[in-house]
Amino acid sequence: MGVSCSKPLAAATGTARIESQAMFWSSPMVASWLNLIGLAEYVPRFLENGVDGPTLIDLRRDQFERCLGINNPLHEVSLRLALIDLKYKLIDYTQWEWNCTGVMQWLANRGLEQLIGRFQSAAVHGSVLFRLTKAEFASRLHVGELGESELVLESLWHSVERARKIGYYLEQGNFLDWGPPEIRGWLETINLGHLHEHFREHAVNGTLLPHLDHQTLRRVMKLTEIQTMVLRTLQMAWAEAVHENDMDCSGRGDHVTTTKEVDAATGVTHCYWDRKAFDATRQATSFTSTAEPVHLRAAAAVAKWQVGYLAGA
Repeated sequence: MGVSCSKPLAAATGTARIESQAMFWSSPMVASWLNLIGLAEYVPRFLENGVDGPTLIDLRRDQFERCLGINNPLHEVSLRLALIDLKYKLIDYTQWEWNCTGVMQWLANRGLEQLIGRFQSAAVHGSVLFRLTKAEFASRLHVGELGESELVLESLWHSVERARKIGYYLEQGNFLDWGPPEIRGWLETINLGHLHEHFREHAVNGTLLPHLDHQTLRRVMKLTEIQTMVLRTLQMAWAEAVHENDMDCSGRGDHVTTTKEVDAATGVTHCYWDRKAFDATRQATSFTSTAEPVHLRAAAAVAKWQVGYLAGA
């Protein structure tokens, strides 16, 4: 028999069967929790129905809309996933970085500001962020759609995967955790600072950089052949630093060749890095993944050498 909406839910539902920190929450504490997960608009209905902690964790999905007025499918998902973690995880909500506000700040730090509006409207918090699949980010939140670059979805997904490994706080000095300021500084270092806004439009951050293949740089980002060659040269260095040996790299060690090649079928000129030049720079600067500044200087030096070589060719 269903719960009547004509009387407080607290009086209608039974005692929760699962031991949880919410078992000790009062109605105002439930209201504070709703604020954390981005569902503040439903606080009046929860208070009206006297929803305290034990009642909260015993709620059924059919009560979300019928008794609490939650008729937004995305908000229903937000509450449902938050309840799962409330029941089965020991989260200190007084220090929880992945609350709704924290997720919005994280998006900004990763260069994904264009997603903040729709993520906020959908009440996305950590319990949602880490459970949605890549396809669900596209279908539910329309990431990579609505006229934005298809790379936004790739950038978001790689950022989420990175956050699964390291948590909320970024590792200072690690290029995988570069946001817009670091990307801009890096572009200026290799004399491509004028591309900064273009990179922001495509939500390029440190987690996405190693995954930008030749076709993507040319077709999606519309970079010139030389710009693409410079970036791909740096990717070779990054691939070794993070052991991403499965990357699609045109200029790998097994492709030791001249700097330029002309496709006989299409007449298109492709630029490749010179493995010997890279190895020499790497050896001279003790290139290692643990010496980040040296590693970046080495890669930048190779890139600049390539540009100079082409200019004089």
